[in-house]
Amino acid sequence: MSLRLFALPLNPDEWPRWLEQEIVGPRLVDFVSELEVIYRSERPTSDLKPTLESILSDDLEIVVESGLGRLRADQIRQLLENPSLLLELQEKVLLGESPYWIARCDEAHEAQASDSLTPSADPEQPLVQSGRRSVIGRRALAVILGIAAMIFVAVSLGRFLKGPPQPQPWGFQNPRLFVRSVEPQDYLEALAGAAAQWYDERPDTRDSLVLRLREFSSGCAMVLEHEHGQLSDLDWQWLTNKCQLWKDSIDDFVQRLESEQDSVPQVRTKVDQLVDEIIESLHDRANSIG
Repeated sequence: MSLRLFALPLNPDEWPRWLEQEIVGPRLVDFVSELEVIYRSERPTSDLKPTLESILSDDLEIVVESGLGRLRADQIRQLLENPSLLLELQEKVLLGESPYWIARCDEAHEAQASDSLTPSADPEQPLVQSGRRSVIGRRALAVILGIAAMIFVAVSLGRFLKGPPQPQPWGFQNPRLFVRSVEPQDYLEALAGAAAQWYDERPDTRDSLVLRLREFSSGCAMVLEHEHGQLSDLDWQWLTNKCQLWKDSIDDFVQRLESEQDSVPQVRTKVDQLVDEIIESLHDRANSIG
């Protein structure tokens, strides 16, 4: 594994620009996870955890408006040692939508597109990408064709045998959710409504709850793969980072169920809390646009 922290420039004067690239990049969640592993053993056990305000103080407004250039090396170091604050900082700068951060996002997307133009040696990887607008790779195409074939067979057999209808996709699994031509606010509200469909069924067995959660996780994967042309680059960045965190939590619930670490009622309660947070986050983001 190639840790991003290894790319930290030796010259502290270059640290702000380097960290800005990570903040607007598409893999901040992965970077934060790496930092959590590195600094976990070094973190003091005190209940008083640093906050963005305590680290940046009066510089926080300047950062949201014009980047990290004014920060000292010790402030950058504290942010890296408390990586969850990077996600909080990313949300603040994306909500701020300052010209500086918009330009940094554009640079990150252009760099990603340029890097992706080089053909991959792995035949399973996409051969061409365009920033956030990715061309479907061979693996994704195979999956889509496979799903299409299964749907065709299921429909044909259903008509012939008059068997029970196939279960309808729910939540983020519904492909019609992503093709609506609507305003960004309405799009995010529609996603919130899709997340609320979790409450349409209340699985009461371990197997049925695992199945329901796997469907939820699959829907999150669809959100991560989709283009979301209804959203600006900043809103797309916010949505994909949030959705990756949601998916990770759901996958953890599945693991805890399958290993019998938690009971069905315990997991269902935790998922309810997560869904409420998802709905609230999407509502808040929609209101911030409006």
